[in-house]
Order: sequence, then structure tokens, then C-alpha cells
Amino acid sequence: MLRTVFAGAFASLLLAGAAQAQTPDPAVYHTLTTQWRGPDQCLDIKNDKVDKTPWLATCGRFSGQYWSIQPAGGGYVRLTTLWRGPEQCLDIHNDGKNNNRPQLAKCGNFSGQHWKITRLPNGFDRLTTQWRGEDMCLDVINNKTDRELQLAKCGNFSGQHWRITATRRPVKK
Repeated sequence: MLRTVFAGAFASLLLAGAAQAQTPDPAVYHTLTTQWRGPDQCLDIKNDKVDKTPWLATCGRFSGQYWSIQPAGGGYVRLTTLWRGPEQCLDIHNDGKNNNRPQLAKCGNFSGQHWKITRLPNGFDRLTTQWRGEDMCLDVINNKTDRELQLAKCGNFSGQHWRITATRRPVKK
């Protein structure tokens, strides 16, 4: 009987730990990749006329691929890049036309800029926003490029499984 109780308590602790990701170190930049696209495709910002569209690109030492992850309160974080700086946050469009598409936007106290990182049993993380809730995950669109991003209904999809890797590059305050 005691063994059964202990095993049940131990399993509960494991499951509780699996649901909460350890907050990434805010003192260093991170790279983000997906299980689906692998470790060679990093979350980046398109270098185009508007310089605000997140997508997956070949990993390299590019400032748009270095993400600062800072606490935003209530278990949420804000994500900014080394390239665009601490005033441009990863946000979700709310314009009717591009709903659920990520963008960089001027940082503010907006629920679309408050991201929750949830650890999955496979060791990857799921990214959701306070605005759209825990049922809508940052996902890679399965289309001709397999690089574009959106929020989509959460499921066991490898394009929604993110690996957040700390770099040695410090975030300057």
C-alpha cells in the first residue's frame, strides 16, 4: 500500500513538473527552433522593408535570431530580438485580416505580447499568448515554404514544439 501511494505521489510530481517550463534566463539571448523543422531553422525576423515579420530561417549568427526572454508578470514573458531591440516585442496581429499572425510591434502592456512557455513531456516547449489563451499555439504553417508562423489550435504537432536554447551572448540592460 505504501509503495502504491509513493508511486502515485511521485508520478504526480513528474506530471506537475512537465507542465511548467523553467523560465529561460533573462540575462542571455536564446535561439528558438521547432521539433518539425529541426535545429537548423531558427525563429528570425525577415530583413525586408518593414523588418517586423517573424519566420523560420537557416540558423546563423544573425541578430534577428537572438531572442531576449524577459518576465512580464503572472507567469508570462516578453520576447524581443537583439536586432530590433527591447522596444519591439513579439506580438499577434489583431486587425481582422491577419489575425493570429505574429509580428514585431512597439512593446506595451498588451496581452498579445505576453507569452506563456509550457514544458511538454517530450522536453520541448509550447508558446501561447495571454490574449488568445492556452488553446492557441505558435505554429509553423505547413505550406510551400514551411517557414511562416501563426497561432493555431494546439495539438500534438511538431511545428508547435519549440526548443529554447540559451546562448552565451548577454542581454545588455
